[in-house]
Amino acid sequence: MSDAAFDEVRELQRAFKRICFDASPAEEDLRLLGADPARWRLYREMVRLRLRELLQSAFPRTRALLGATRFTTLGNDWLTAHPPRTRYLRDIAGEFARWTSGEMRTHENVPAHTHDLLALEAARWECMHGQERVPANVVEFEFDRVPVVDPGARLLTLEYAVNDESVAEPRRGSFHVCVHRRNSDYGTEVWTLNQMAARMLAGWKSGDETAQQTIARILREDGTSADEKFIDGLGTVLSSMIERGVILGSR
Repeated sequence: MSDAAFDEVRELQRAFKRICFDASPAEEDLRLLGADPARWRLYREMVRLRLRELLQSAFPRTRALLGATRFTTLGNDWLTAHPPRTRYLRDIAGEFARWTSGEMRTHENVPAHTHDLLALEAARWECMHGQERVPANVVEFEFDRVPVVDPGARLLTLEYAVNDESVAEPRRGSFHVCVHRRNSDYGTEVWTLNQMAARMLAGWKSGDETAQQTIARILREDGTSADEKFIDGLGTVLSSMIERGVILGSR
């Protein structure tokens, strides 16, 4: 393909993107693509409808919190200001959440826990639909090996306890959660962790330390030692991580 032909195709692609995601399609772009403009307008609505439906599925609690009208407006603003950079629908929720969380910091009358709720629902969506590959050669868990954490698991630290769906006004504090796939039906579960468990899991998720090295490092940082209470708690947390499929084994 000649340079001129390549430039022409690239400009057609840009025009098509603008038709789908600009606030309104420009007549110049419609003329450039040719054919019946009504067809391009219809295709635009089909694309935007599919993305709106995806966002509604990924963020039901955020939509309920903000209201359907405001949530839809945010979705339209996102499409115009920061159209999807990914070709995969599974990654759309994360892109929307990151843009919207930043955008809403300039808005008035936004519930304080909205940002945490966006992050949590995005994590659930990515965990459910992600395509991360499990490393090869995973063996049974051993303390002197590097733990293999489910690559789909997400570890979050929240300012508001949006993981508790039983209350309308989440309490403020510091809350650690692990979003992971359930072994039983491959749905997602939000598991609340204490600070120590969250720090251990973060260390193991990095893949740079053995299980023993992570624990020793945290104890040094805290200036404590592994007493009987700590060892009992460690055994309980590790068993739960393995049973839940958060830790797959070691390498």
